Amino acid sequence: MSFGKESIENLLPSYLTSIEKGRIKEGLKQFKSGNKNFDKNYEGFYHSNPPEYWMQGDLLHTVKIVDWDSVEDDYYSAYSPVMLLSNTCDVSPDNVRSINPKQIIVAPVIPLNEYLDDLQSEGFSKPNIDSFCITLRNQEYSNLLYLPKNEVNQKEYLVFLDKILWVAPSQLVIQNNEITDKRFISLSNFGFYLLLTKMSFHFCRIPEEKDR
Repeated sequence: MSFGKESIENLLPSYLTSIEKGRIKEGLKQFKSGNKNFDKNYEGFYHSNPPEYWMQGDLLHTVKIVDWDSVEDDYYSAYSPVMLLSNTCDVSPDNVRSINPKQIIVAPVIPLNEYLDDLQSEGFSKPNIDSFCITLRNQEYSNLLYLPKNEVNQKEYLVFLDKILWVAPSQLVIQNNEITDKRFISLSNFGFYLLLTKMSFHFCRIPEEKDR
């Protein structure tokens, strides 16, 4: 990924404070092309007091999804943590559409330690796994979003941007304060803009090096 000072400034809304803009710009600059500092500063990556409504980038404890069984070569239903990728207004219960109702877009999430255990069980060497972790924490995989340790459970996570799927809006229906039971992490402005950048890079690489 590559970030320039002017391009970042143009993407930030005017309602953000100068302190918030500064943290976003300093955070994103760490991932500019050629910066091989492996100790990225993810301080302030999560929202300390999220509002009582769904936000793009929220992590949900568990949602019923469709997954792939590589052994059986077929799909199956499963429960998994997910990241909400739909826009906040698209999942609002107030945004009712009688025609063409919008579905909810999510991406599967897995704790990093579980993924590394799977790599080890598949026979990958420690140097290969260590190299993977460095590349991951530098956000250099276009299809994987790395989430640093959080205050809830001190775990790191992977978000699979190439396994995106939709779920019914009814899975996100909440009553009163139930959102605190279904959601366990919200991204800060810094985390949110890194998510947007990773999604843009993964889906909209311009130029694509193809003559259209």
